[in-house]
Amino acid sequence: MTLLAQISILFLSFALFLILFWLGMAWLKKRQLHRSFDRLLDNIQDRQSARADSLARRAIDRFHMNQVDAKNFSQDLLAAEKVFLQQFIDQQLHKKSVENFYDHLCDLLDSYLAAMPKQQTVEGMQTNPAATAQADVDEGESKPAAAVPAEETWGDVFD
Repeated sequence: MTLLAQISILFLSFALFLILFWLGMAWLKKRQLHRSFDRLLDNIQDRQSARADSLARRAIDRFHMNQVDAKNFSQDLLAAEKVFLQQFIDQQLHKKSVENFYDHLCDLLDSYLAAMPKQQTVEGMQTNPAATAQADVDEGESKPAAAVPAEETWGDVFD
């Protein structure tokens, strides 16, 4: 064999070794990702029940809801979280683009907003409208007009 043939065989062997090494590393990363998802799914029931209890307690404390309404409220929030997590895990497993991630997050937040108890938010806004209006007037009087900064526009940012 000539020297050129030996060098080309050596180069091809090295290239094949690099390709096999790269494929092996990609397989190990994918396997590790699957293991981490499996661990997450193994303890998801415990975490969800603890989260549901925590959300129900917060709803009772903050919104003064009864136990049944608070439980339903927490279940609604958990259902929204499950949909978001399913979409996120699907995105990660199938290596989809992250273009829809923000849309999914907005859907989750919209679900939270839709699940908020309506009578509590209205009551919170109507607690004392006269005091709120007076506070707005007092706040407006305490700041002179020159001290209030003008709103910036996107054009100002690029100047």
